[in-house]
Amino acid sequence: MYCSDNKWFARVAAIQIIIDTLENMGLKYPQMGKKEKTELEEAKKTLERE
Repeated sequence: MYCSDNKWFARVAAIQIIIDTLENMGLKYPQMGKKEKTELEEAKKTLERE
């Protein structure tokens, strides 16, 4: 019997590959500069007034 004969095992293996790849990419949330933060706050205030 091969591993590919078990659909559950194939799915678990594929998911693990995806998880490992994403973890190794070192993804991080983007950082906003002072200008972007100010613009975001102004937009938020404008929307709250509507």
